Amino acid sequence: MFDMFKVKKFLKLLKQSASEEDYDKAIGYADCILEYDEHNLEALYYKSDCLAKLGDLDGALNVANLVVNLNPSCNNLLIKATLMANKKNYDLAFSIFDEILEKCPHFEEAFINKCHFLYMLKKDDEILELSQKFLHDNPNSPSAFDIPAFIYLQQEEYDKALDCVNKALELNQDREIAKGIKKDILERIG
Repeated sequence: MFDMFKVKKFLKLLKQSASEEDYDKAIGYADCILEYDEHNLEALYYKSDCLAKLGDLDGALNVANLVVNLNPSCNNLLIKATLMANKKNYDLAFSIFDEILEKCPHFEEAFINKCHFLYMLKKDDEILELSQKFLHDNPNSPSAFDIPAFIYLQQEEYDKALDCVNKALELNQDREIAKGIKKDILERIG
């Protein structure tokens, strides 16, 4: 019972330190919590995030692996895949992104993150292919339209870009990303 109060106290201090961007202190509080409860997912999440923000991607990934072992949810796999991609271990990261999208085909953040890393690798065709697949499962996703719109804009295929961005705006007329892409398209075609 006494340990539970300590965990609550340390958790409050952990969150406060993380919000103040005192990541070393937050990690210390996470470690205190983990001494009492080694499977405390919230402490593990914070610790992984703080390690990543400090640039310790290996440490963050080690903690993320513990989280995935405790709870292999799509959210937890996304954290691991993103860390792997940030470490430039793209093959493993992309296989995890694919696993997530297979298990959770509507998980837009996994789709967006994979597209981001594909874009960094200049794999436009794979982004377009992934967008088509995601669109098949998610016909009301503005991201499934504005991501290819951006790629088509970069490829100077303005008709395709405009078609995609207009579809994104039909789904969400307030979408700032799509508005920005449309503005760029219209400026380029005059």
